[in-house]
Amino acid sequence: MLILVGTAIAAPAPPASERWSSPSTGQTAPGAQPGGADANPATTNLRSGLSPGIWSLWLPLFCCLVLLASLVYSIRKLHNANNQLERRSRDLSSSNEQLKREIGERGRIEQALRASENFYSSLVETVPQNIFRKDLQGRYTFVNQAFCATSGKPASEISGKTDHELFPADLAASFQREDEHVLAGGKQIETEQNYPTPMRGRISVQMIRTPLFDSDGRSIGIQGIFWDVSERKRAARELDSVHRQLIDASRRVGMAEVATGVLHNVGNVLNSVNVSATLVSEHVKKSKLSSLGKVASLLSENADEPRFLMEHPRGKQLPGYLKDLAEHLRKEQATVLAELELLDKNIEHIKEIVAMQQTYAKLSGLKVAAKSSDIVDDALRLNSSALTRHEVQVVREYEDDPVIIVDKHQVLQTLVNLIRNAKYACDESGRSNKQIKLRIGRNGSDRVRIQVADNGVGIPRENLSRIFTRGFTTRADGHGFGLHSCMMAVQDLGGSLTGQSDGWGLGALFILDLPCQPKGTSQ
Repeated sequence: MLILVGTAIAAPAPPASERWSSPSTGQTAPGAQPGGADANPATTNLRSGLSPGIWSLWLPLFCCLVLLASLVYSIRKLHNANNQLERRSRDLSSSNEQLKREIGERGRIEQALRASENFYSSLVETVPQNIFRKDLQGRYTFVNQAFCATSGKPASEISGKTDHELFPADLAASFQREDEHVLAGGKQIETEQNYPTPMRGRISVQMIRTPLFDSDGRSIGIQGIFWDVSERKRAARELDSVHRQLIDASRRVGMAEVATGVLHNVGNVLNSVNVSATLVSEHVKKSKLSSLGKVASLLSENADEPRFLMEHPRGKQLPGYLKDLAEHLRKEQATVLAELELLDKNIEHIKEIVAMQQTYAKLSGLKVAAKSSDIVDDALRLNSSALTRHEVQVVREYEDDPVIIVDKHQVLQTLVNLIRNAKYACDESGRSNKQIKLRIGRNGSDRVRIQVADNGVGIPRENLSRIFTRGFTTRADGHGFGLHSCMMAVQDLGGSLTGQSDGWGLGALFILDLPCQPKGTSQ
């Protein structure tokens, strides 16, 4: 447009005569009427009213207006372009800031990643456990320092090699099977095995293997960790040995407790036997049987005198004397027979006690079937004399009486000890109504529960957690091994023994839970 305007300004305006007619032809211009006048009156007036000078002024003005419009348009377009440039500049600045933040965030992430890698590396390299990684072909891709120390080789001699290149064939094959099992199952596997070392030979280790996966969940290998458990196994063997020794000791202590009960009962019965024997001996010594001999001798001396019994003063007294003597001898006989019957009963009691002890001694260590009440009654029988002497009332509450398969001797030891402790507790309380309750019932379908409750002195709360500790006792003459040995024996039977008390002076309750049959025994 600027070129057109410039061209119009630069070209000179032709004369009016040239603009309206052709001088060479004398013909009117197109649209003009002959005679030099326009056919349109308005046009004629305009042309006649505007001189060539006016036209020469309007044309530059028109061109200026066009140029001004073009300039306004250019300025507006330039303004729009400037606005777009500013927007783009702002967007670019925002993008630059975002990029700076992303670069900073990436730097922080890289720094945190390096710190995490350093932490992981330092942790893996300093832990005492042996850590390794393998690829799918079984080649070692990483081992830590502990692994190298156990193997006796540097990491450079282990990386890239398989178990067959590092270990004996049998062990390498075992490792390979376990690795394949981990990869096939995709789960962690824990095993205990013998691992070769250059200095100590094969040691016992606990090993955990887990599969490795990439970001898409594909298996890329395994990693493992293992540690030496030789010392732990040795300590476990020693602990098992000590445990067995304690069980044997508790059994011997229990046998001693039972034997003590037997001796107490036999001793008490022997006291009665001694009393009965003394009474019989005294009656025999004081018997009037010697007087009967004198009567016989008197009658023999006067056998030739038929009137001796009727006329002789001494003979007249003989019938009355014989009657009194017979009555006296009858009473004496009744007394002696009563003592002899009591003596016989006491001897039978001794025989029963000894026979029971012999039976339990023969069955010691053997598991036999027995009714729960029979074992409880035997334990009461062994404590009967002491319970009677201390005037302790025994109450039996047998809700159920299941047959159990147990080592009767160990159960008897435990019950004898619990009943004896309950007797001591009642005696120390000073009560006039001393009482021990024994309850038998079921605890579920496969366990029996035996409870020994007393109204004695009770157990302080601070001692409840210590009563089964070896050596703990509250009696001046106690050795602190009774309840501990009971606990050991019960645990050996697969049962439990617990004690309860609401405090001092409120009695105590001991609960013995036993399986009706040992594990692995068919019904």
